[in-house]
Amino acid sequence: MQHLPLAEPNQEPAAQPLSLLRRIEIWSGRFAMSSLTIFAAMILL
Repeated sequence: MQHLPLAEPNQEPAAQPLSLLRRIEIWSGRFAMSSLTIFAAMILL
């Protein structure tokens, strides 16, 4: 339990840019999935 509070302050400053990159990856993944679904819908229709 003592290692968790020690790891929290170290992860907070590094989590900010990582969170932005993760958000970009998530949004890019959602956009890719939405574009694939739209592309598949265009083919099916």
